[in-house]
Amino acid sequence: MESRTIIAKYQQDKSIYELAREFGCHRATISRVVKDNGIEVTNQCAKKKVLTEMIMQMYSELYKPQEIREALGVSADTVRRILHDKNVCIRKSWECPKSKMI
Repeated sequence: MESRTIIAKYQQDKSIYELAREFGCHRATISRVVKDNGIEVTNQCAKKKVLTEMIMQMYSELYKPQEIREALGVSADTVRRILHDKNVCIRKSWECPKSKMI
């Protein structure tokens, strides 16, 4: 099992449960790898729900994915993944209004 890959995916908001399924092992194994690398295991479910709500709200208010990423301090992949998981059709750049960020 590749510890660095597990850590990277955990830090990109994959849950312990998702990683356990992906790597075909028990969640306790993934949790131990994360903790052994000095990373605090948190309740990612609650965090992810709030993050998803914020991303969906900002996108509905016509913020661009880049602006959402910058405002929330997450990766572009996280924004795209959440929009995709919620079956949101991502606007093309020419469909976006001018920047909302000041």
